This record gives sequence, structure tokens and C-alpha cells, in this order.
Amino acid sequence: MPTPTTTGAWRSRGRTSRPRPSSTTSRPSRSSRTSPKLSPTGARRSHGRASRPRPSSTTSRPSRSSRTTPIEHYQQALTIKPDHAEALNNWGNALARQSKPAEAIEHYQQAVKIKPDYADALNNWGAALARQGKPAEAIEHYQQALKIKPDFAEALNNWGLALARQGKPAEAIEHYQQALKIKPDYADALNNWGLALARQGKPAEASDHYRQALRIKPDHASAQSNLVDALRGLGAGRQDAAPSRKGEQTE
Repeated sequence: MPTPTTTGAWRSRGRTSRPRPSSTTSRPSRSSRTSPKLSPTGARRSHGRASRPRPSSTTSRPSRSSRTTPIEHYQQALTIKPDHAEALNNWGNALARQSKPAEAIEHYQQAVKIKPDYADALNNWGAALARQGKPAEAIEHYQQALKIKPDFAEALNNWGLALARQGKPAEAIEHYQQALKIKPDYADALNNWGLALARQGKPAEASDHYRQALRIKPDHASAQSNLVDALRGLGAGRQDAAPSRKGEQTE
């Protein structure tokens, strides 16, 4: 999957404090206490612990329906600052995660109009085009992003993915290699390099790259699955693949 880049997102984590019992309320004297009443059948029994006072309605936590979503945060930011390019970019990413690439592109376009040298928005725009099955147009946007930011590893990785989808695994590998020169611990690029090798009919070399990706990121689900497939191609089964992944995990 093309790698989106996010900037400037924030979350609010407000907690509501519980109100303390009022110190002005005195306990009744022993003489004024009434004898305990028997609880009816089926009622909850008390185990001697004082119940905590419940927060009043004015301090209750908001319901899920009233909580602010990320998109609403971006909308609020744009209400305050209409030329907030980062908010538009992040709004586009949220729409892309909702499988709405066309709407996402509209927001990336707005972000780039405000900030023409916004490499992240150009890269994300390209990723959205790739999801629409337009690899050639996607590559144009990755190229624009790299003119602005030559060391943009994510854009190089995404460019490689687009080339792979065009049936050009050798050219794709060149871009994954460039991405890894910039970012040696880039597990996604190693996994994609492995896929390109697999498409070239090189399962053994592909396996090596999946293992490298898993050394960096042991929980990389795609690399784990791809390694199993590659080992099957070499005549090994799932039982052989599992120990390999476990032994190569690093802390």
C-alpha cells in the first residue's frame, strides 16, 4: 500500500475528575443510627466498601457520539485558519483511510494550492491516484514531491510500487534501493523489494528481503505472509516459516 505522510495531527485526551464528598456532611451518631434493613431477594449485597460518589451530570464524560472525530478537528482548524495546508493534507489522509480517494485528492489539491512546495501532500496525492488504478499519474506526483524533497524515502518507495504495478519489477527494485539508502530501516521498502524479486521468479532472494524486513519490524504482517508464500515456493511449509520469523525478531 502506498505510504501516506501525516503532519500536524493532534488528539485531545481530557479526563473528568471525580468530585470528592463534601466535608460539611457529618456522619450520624451511633445513637441516631437505625438498624439495618434486610435486603430483598435478588438485591446486591454490600461488602463493607463505601461506594464512590458518582460524578454529577455537569462533569460526566461525553458520549461516543459527541466526541470530536479527527476530521472535525481539521474542520475546526480550517475555520480558524482557512489556509491551513497541513490540516487539509491530514483531512485528505483521513478520507483515504476511509477508502475515499477522490475526496482525498480534492483536499490534497487544496493543500498544494496554498503551499505549492508541499511534498507530503504531493506524495499523498500520488498514493490516492495509485489506489484509483492510475500508476502513471501517481508517478508524476511522486516525481514532483522528489524535486522538492530529494531525500523523500516514502515517495521513492511509492514510485517503486507504481512501477511494479506497471509490470516493471527491475525498475521498481532500483527505487526501493534508493529509498533504503536514505532510510536503511525502512521495512516496507524491503518487503516491496522482496515482492518484486518474487515476481522475477527469485523466491530465495525474496525470502532474504522479507527476513530483513522482519528483523526491523517483527510484526510486519505483509512480510510474514510473503515469507510463508516464498518458502512454500521453495518447497518449505508453514512450520518451517514460523521458526525463521521467531528467531530473527529483535528487541
